Amino acid sequence: MLRYMERSTIHYLKQKGWSNVQIAEFTGHHRKTVARALREEVEKKPKPRERSSAVSVFETQIAEWLDQKIPVRRMLELARADRDHPYTAGETAFYDYVRKVRRARKQTPADLALRFEGVAGEFLQIDWGEVRNVAFTKEGMEHQTRYFFAARLKYSRYMYVSFHTDMREETLLRCLISCFTEIDGVPWVVVTDNMKTAVLGRNEHHEPIWNPARPVAGCGVHVSSRGMCSCFWKSERSCGESG
Repeated sequence: MLRYMERSTIHYLKQKGWSNVQIAEFTGHHRKTVARALREEVEKKPKPRERSSAVSVFETQIAEWLDQKIPVRRMLELARADRDHPYTAGETAFYDYVRKVRRARKQTPADLALRFEGVAGEFLQIDWGEVRNVAFTKEGMEHQTRYFFAARLKYSRYMYVSFHTDMREETLLRCLISCFTEIDGVPWVVVTDNMKTAVLGRNEHHEPIWNPARPVAGCGVHVSSRGMCSCFWKSERSCGESG
């Protein structure tokens, strides 16, 4: 069974115009396996296990009871006294189900947190920061501003930080190369914000306007239209990034 990164690689190479035979040779899989992977979604979600709940049959009634502000204990009594399908399971299961229904009714889409996750070696997020009025211990040195390059692998949360005197394109390029050396590999996607060394702004379609001198081109990677650099991951053994 193909893993997520293997399926993602196959789909990515197909988008780049590779043939199934070329993809099979590159990934080491049979061309029929490649063809099957291209027919399927990249992220195959496991089939949910169908479990019948003794409480779920009362979902409609529970919603009505909540609207009527009936206490949970009274709900349980009504459920057990139901003529068609009396509730015979335990109290805890019933209370937990009512609590979940009540919580879901109170939540709005704005209250739901969307967590962005990746797999091992997939996403590397980079950004610049600055520290103003740095107090140096050496005599005669005035307070200065120092900039730091920060990169974090999304899966392992491993962080790489280095301090510099500027945020020029050449400096960013050296930072990326040093970061790739430190983590012993190149991630699949490098995610940036709107840093001027990479993005100059947005057009009418809200697509990034790339800096012609963007340093990521010097790393031998491709920059996509979503503010990401598409790369190949060399090693998943470093920094606790193996999945």
